[in-house]
Amino acid sequence: MSRHNLTLLIATLWLVGCQQAPLERSSASAKPGSGDLTKVPKVEEEEEEEEEVTDPTKGKKKKPLKGKEDDDEDEKEKEDEDETPVYPQLSFKGKGYTTYELKDRLAMTMSIETRLDESELTIETKAARVECGDKNGCKQKDVDASVAANSIGANVYQRSTPSELAQLKKGGFNSAIYAIFAKSVRGKNGITYTFDKPIPVYPWPAAKTRYDGLNGGSETWTTTATADRYIPLRTYISLEDAARNGENHERSGNAKKAFSVTMVVSKTGSGSDVVLTFNMTIGEDKDRMAYKYFPIPKTSTFTIDTNKRDVRGANMLNWSNGDKSKKGEESILDYKLCTKTTPGDVKQFPCE
Repeated sequence: MSRHNLTLLIATLWLVGCQQAPLERSSASAKPGSGDLTKVPKVEEEEEEEEEVTDPTKGKKKKPLKGKEDDDEDEKEKEDEDETPVYPQLSFKGKGYTTYELKDRLAMTMSIETRLDESELTIETKAARVECGDKNGCKQKDVDASVAANSIGANVYQRSTPSELAQLKKGGFNSAIYAIFAKSVRGKNGITYTFDKPIPVYPWPAAKTRYDGLNGGSETWTTTATADRYIPLRTYISLEDAARNGENHERSGNAKKAFSVTMVVSKTGSGSDVVLTFNMTIGEDKDRMAYKYFPIPKTSTFTIDTNKRDVRGANMLNWSNGDKSKKGEESILDYKLCTKTTPGDVKQFPCE
């Protein structure tokens, strides 16, 4: 077994896009998997107010006069509303590295598929690999076996429904229209976390005005995440030990079921590109152990083309703790979109 950190790969990997223009290749015979495509909730549709003009002779506002082009546009919008919107099924490749003692950088690759509907966002790792190289007797086959056992699988995020968000908004909750909110998540490691208040986990790709809520600066959400088992906070405590002696470990501050999670979202970018950064902090973390078992990256940075209304790229920083090093570790990966599948069509993107 390699002495480098393998458990970094357990950390969640998010839906991401491509930083290059798509290749003009598509297939009309593709059939996406079942359960991936549903109607878009109305709360998620961008609303645009019709511009009003002032009549200088009467001092009153009235609707602008419409010509034939306006009528054609209205008819097109009506046709779009009559159609059934779909969520695409996406596949991605990520390249980057994981560390050992925050010094050695071992090359990593990941292949993931994503599915989204009105109730869930699913991110499934289909393939993963760490190149151990010549690191002190490292055997690649042992590394491959460990990676396959710990990294392959799905993280499933339960989304807050439009009605739930609307009810929370009445109490002052900021249900920002630029983000997808999750109320719980089941990690590929089998641990489920429930949030007492939803937190934003991913941006909605949309027109530039949708992100105006961040023009004044960053916005912050804090929730209490409650796990369905005790999470060890010290390197000498395993998940099995935490399950057997969780209450004792909790009294000494070395394990927890519930802890605070803060998500800060900020915006940069210029022109048609908007860059959103989701930065997460776990208040009660020790030695990066809480981050190790929590299926949301420490920091996620998304680049959005607001003209195409598409996520073009993402960079993910995950914190963890090494099995061998027993120290805080990290992994950094860049992801590119490979395929985008909708009913009757598959678009190919350069992702190597």
